[in-house]
Amino acid sequence: MSLFGSLSTSASALQAQSQSTAAISTNIANVGTVGYKRTDTVFSDLVSSDGRFAAFTPAAVKASAHQRVGVQGAIQQTGTSTDAAIVGNGFFAVKNSLSDAEQFSYTRNGNFSPAVVTDAIGEQAYLRNSAGYFLYGWALDQDGGIIGSQTTLDGLQPVQISPDLTLARATTQATMSLNLDAREAFYDPHAATTPQELPVTNLASNFTRALEVFDSNGNSYDVDFQFRRIVGPMAHFSSFTDSPLELDDTFIDPNGDGPLGGLADGDQFSIALSTGATETYTFVDEATGNDIANNQIADVNGLIMAINAHGDGTQLTATISQTGKLVVRSNDLTGTLTLNEVTGTPLSGLNTLNIVQDPGDNDYVYEPEADITANGTANPNQSTFPALANTTDPNPFGWWEVSLFIDDPDPLAADDAPPVEVSKALINFNADGTLNAAANADGNIEIDLTTTPIDFDLGSDDGLVAFNVDLSGMRQFSSSYNVFNAEQNGADLGLLTDVQIDSDGLVQAVFSNGLQADLYRLPIITFNSPEDLQAVDGTAFTQTGTSGIPTLNFAGQGSAGTLDTASVEQSNVELATEFSKLIVTQRSYSASSRVISTIDEMTSDLARLKL
Repeated sequence: MSLFGSLSTSASALQAQSQSTAAISTNIANVGTVGYKRTDTVFSDLVSSDGRFAAFTPAAVKASAHQRVGVQGAIQQTGTSTDAAIVGNGFFAVKNSLSDAEQFSYTRNGNFSPAVVTDAIGEQAYLRNSAGYFLYGWALDQDGGIIGSQTTLDGLQPVQISPDLTLARATTQATMSLNLDAREAFYDPHAATTPQELPVTNLASNFTRALEVFDSNGNSYDVDFQFRRIVGPMAHFSSFTDSPLELDDTFIDPNGDGPLGGLADGDQFSIALSTGATETYTFVDEATGNDIANNQIADVNGLIMAINAHGDGTQLTATISQTGKLVVRSNDLTGTLTLNEVTGTPLSGLNTLNIVQDPGDNDYVYEPEADITANGTANPNQSTFPALANTTDPNPFGWWEVSLFIDDPDPLAADDAPPVEVSKALINFNADGTLNAAANADGNIEIDLTTTPIDFDLGSDDGLVAFNVDLSGMRQFSSSYNVFNAEQNGADLGLLTDVQIDSDGLVQAVFSNGLQADLYRLPIITFNSPEDLQAVDGTAFTQTGTSGIPTLNFAGQGSAGTLDTASVEQSNVELATEFSKLIVTQRSYSASSRVISTIDEMTSDLARLKL
């Protein structure tokens, strides 16, 4: 009885080693298969009896196949933008067809490329791997949000790449970083041939820079930024003498033929500041000389020093402009200046200071020309510009008027129609050259053109562009005008040039205009027991009752692996190991065969025995 039992044992050994050989040969055959997971044969004995004193009964051996799904294969770079390898746990979600009824399979084969499929709509392109499985992922909206369920397989869609996909992006953010030359002569509208107040009109700019922006359909437009250096919006007055003033010009000329020869010794005028002091200034002859403390003035330099010392010395700023005019500014943006001739007529008449009267009221009362402290009425669009950070004592020499011009948006306008001004406002620079501007609620210093967008084309639905312009990089230094950076985030219409998968699992379309669009996001599918998945054709697996349910993760989230892009995971088969196991299997098979031969001889001997 035991001899025949041994035959069964040896036969089971031959069967087990045959299964091992089959597994080894399959592994070796797939050593170059992307994403293949090797199968190892595990042997276990079958015991037919036990007990300490029981007679020994031959048993058998059992061979079980174990998939090494959790063993990482080597990562090989391919340079193909749609290839991806999972490093760590997890699988790609795939289907063998595009049918909704098709069950999901799971694979490590990330060798994906666009494949054209003809359906009822026509030819459509989908990402499919080298085994023919279609890749599935979460579809994304324009803001990158996931469409549909994020936690169930029902939320996944086949990754479709339309070859005629195009993309244009409307400008939403622009940057204007430049230097405005602090040496530029400031424009005083009071001293113009026709005196005027802010805002300045019909005046050439000191510097112009164009910025290209795009609407949602990719149409391109130019916005011209024009900069003019001005006296400022504060209350101020200017002289209009026949000849440019020099610092050493005296006020009392015995011969009466100097630029200020119309003044007489003892002439007086007063300056009253509504938010400060009132002081009276007396003109004396050169022999008397300047007495700044008592406001006795002999020459132009003395007058400037005395006015700068007005009140506590912080209330007024007096200078001689680049064109030789006396310009006196209130340092308080809200203050009103009032001039009075106390003795004589030193403010008006031939060869006097000839102060230009306020252009608005034709008197010697000068109000602020813009309420810059409230960021409201400085110029037509001041509220769209950043508010001043310093409204108490802003730099009086740092004022510029900024105008934005576009081509005439009327489609019926002539080709040579003059440009149209769409915005105008004031900016101020600190003494160190930085922009005197307060950040908005988002922490940005910018022109807000979103509340009232610019309409570049009144004749169509296109042409409306809402955007912000970052001004934080603007400076005023005593150097040449220079543009550091002028750019925007919009783009014209671009054609699809490439598709790529990034390390976050985003399937991105790349366009000829340099833009990228996130189309899908790939989930990494994990299981509680991936070794219990059922292998199917094409290095794919299906869910079983013991594998657990699929969990959808972002790449690198939780236990999910990360993605190595433009790479694939190679087979985890090691040839040296497989050949070593093959030798062992061969020897085991031969030994088991020898046992059967031996038992055959023994049973033959037994049959020849005679009583």
